Amino acid sequence: MVHTSPTKNYTIGVAVASTSAGAGATVLYTCPANFTARVVLLNYANVVGTTQTLTVEFYHVEDALYTSLAQDLSVDTAISGKILCSGDVLYLHSGDKLVASTNSANAFDIILSVEELNARYSFAA
Repeated sequence: MVHTSPTKNYTIGVAVASTSAGAGATVLYTCPANFTARVVLLNYANVVGTTQTLTVEFYHVEDALYTSLAQDLSVDTAISGKILCSGDVLYLHSGDKLVASTNSANAFDIILSVEELNARYSFAA
């Protein structure tokens, strides 16, 4: 018997290449059509030899608005940290996304863990 889970769970690693925030930022994750996503882990690491700044934003598709989760966060050399702390959860629905930018291309790696669940409700206006 094949067991099918109602969720898809996975972890993604992304290098932040963009130096522009908002629409020009590096896309970390986009919630696919007909799914709701539960982001349970969002960590960053400065991977270069100097202090850098990091911006992480949530894009809400319904009002086409970028909202900062971290804005110009100054991160010292070889430091890692969390945008979401233990027990925090960020919910996204179809078309919502997480994006990031930095003052120096490829200065940060981002790791995020996502649970995707088939959407039962529409959030469209």
